[in-house]
Amino acid sequence: MTTPIGRFCISRFFNQPTLDKIKHWYKLQNWIDGSTTRSDNNKEIKNNLLTEEKIPDNLIWKHIDKNDSFIKFTQSHTSSKVKVTKTPIGGYYHPHVDSLKLGNFSTTIFLNSPDQYDGGELVLFIDGKEVSFKLDMGWGITYETGIGHRVNTVSKGERNVALFWSHSLWTNIEAFREYKYWRHMQEREEEPICDNLYDYYNSNYVNWRDRINLLMRKHLTYNDIKIIAD
Repeated sequence: MTTPIGRFCISRFFNQPTLDKIKHWYKLQNWIDGSTTRSDNNKEIKNNLLTEEKIPDNLIWKHIDKNDSFIKFTQSHTSSKVKVTKTPIGGYYHPHVDSLKLGNFSTTIFLNSPDQYDGGELVLFIDGKEVSFKLDMGWGITYETGIGHRVNTVSKGERNVALFWSHSLWTNIEAFREYKYWRHMQEREEEPICDNLYDYYNSNYVNWRDRINLLMRKHLTYNDIKIIAD
């Protein structure tokens, strides 16, 4: 599991019984050409099919909402409906960047086993390098919207994934990234027991906490802070 302080976070979303229910649902769906969802209708997509309907909320959100790593990484307040895509042999998604209008974070959850298809890796452009991901079924990767990415050509079998976007309580993602770093640092420290306030306020624990509070006061409303503290 990835510590949720970087540009992406890997976590488990669905267990096998839930995966079986999702698979049963999407096997019965009508499929549409994925390229029709692109306003410019360009050629970066090939053979990507989408379910015409979105996955019913009661089938998935009770599981997503229990994913602590996802919650800590995004601190989302709303998310889009979840859709399923299938990519058969010859399908790919050329390099592109998602619109920030979709949300602050993008999530891809792998729905079938990686040994059921060749290729189909999700490739992110992180810190000037291409990084490939092909996760076990039920596991997903959440990353900041705006990161360039692509999907390698499927050369065998079929790739099935679920996709959705989330809007964070933090509209300034750079500030949120800094907040998560200092939160991580604070969690590595124990609150000190001191005889005087001078020593207390000069401890790393309080220093990290003050940085966290400053970012929250600057970039969140009072109600948002209460939600995070709960």
